[in-house]
Amino acid sequence: MISYFNSAYPARYLVALLLAFILWLPSLTFSTYVPVQESLFSHLELAGFIRTYSRFFVWGSFVLTYISAVAINQILRANDLVNINNTRGLALFIVFASAIPLFTSVNVITFANLFLILVIQGILRLSQVENPVNVIFNTSFFAGIASLFFSPLLFLVIIIWMALIMNRHVDIRNFIISLAGLLLPYLFLFTWFFWNGTLTEHWYDAIGQLAEVGLSNTMGNLGVFDMIVLMLSLLILIFAVLKAIGRFGEVSIYARRNILITLYYLMLTFLITLFYSETMLPLLILVPPAAMLVAATAYAKKNKWWNILFTLYVLLILINQYSSYISDVKALFFR
Repeated sequence: MISYFNSAYPARYLVALLLAFILWLPSLTFSTYVPVQESLFSHLELAGFIRTYSRFFVWGSFVLTYISAVAINQILRANDLVNINNTRGLALFIVFASAIPLFTSVNVITFANLFLILVIQGILRLSQVENPVNVIFNTSFFAGIASLFFSPLLFLVIIIWMALIMNRHVDIRNFIISLAGLLLPYLFLFTWFFWNGTLTEHWYDAIGQLAEVGLSNTMGNLGVFDMIVLMLSLLILIFAVLKAIGRFGEVSIYARRNILITLYYLMLTFLITLFYSETMLPLLILVPPAAMLVAATAYAKKNKWWNILFTLYVLLILINQYSSYISDVKALFFR
């Protein structure tokens, strides 16, 4: 199945859009709002508004997911991680971002992912520029905006610093600029809180969210199919990581550096979700690097077992999505 997306004909983009629509149809029909755990965004008191208009926001989330998938595919092609005529990243992002019904709900992590993709684009661009000041500031600024939706994403500054070191941009000015860009969204937001007279309260909330470190224990809240799909996702990702490490000697230095920084990004975001997630929803932040790694290492034409595994994976996701959908339809017409 994934071998179909080894080329970039316009029809592939339409098929990917159709696949996304099929996977999201249950949520588009019966939209649900899943509140994110405590973050500065949650203090803006927009939850009621989003819940009221969840039908519109779920369509917005669907469109953003497809736009994000196209962006990931373009980043892969622009950074020599796949060949220029390839849409694997497009399909993989859509499938990973729709793996369980929780991911296709109305949630702010979908919006955060759009900024995280810009962060990935920025850190990969650092190997292409001689004067990285603008790239560093913009990348850090996008990371800061993403952290407003999920506060622990502030730690993404670590991966920005690692990218600076790997690309020999070790001027102390670059590290200071990264901190300035990261904290600028907070300056704007805390200015708003200051005018509202709630600055002290939100300041301590922000510090407390970063201090609450603990292993996530939310698997018990998932259904059987959810757990099976997530375990299969992990299996596919482990295979991709091992394949990526094995490819280091086969690719150019430029591609090797891009794969390595993507691996580091994946490891850091995995640790963030492991120690800070109160629900399984923040696993969505793993989707961009996971889709990139799998797309960069999947040789579908040469490996029929990869095609079989991916086809089985999509079928399980469809069963998982539509099992609850069928129950909702029955409740609607036979109550």
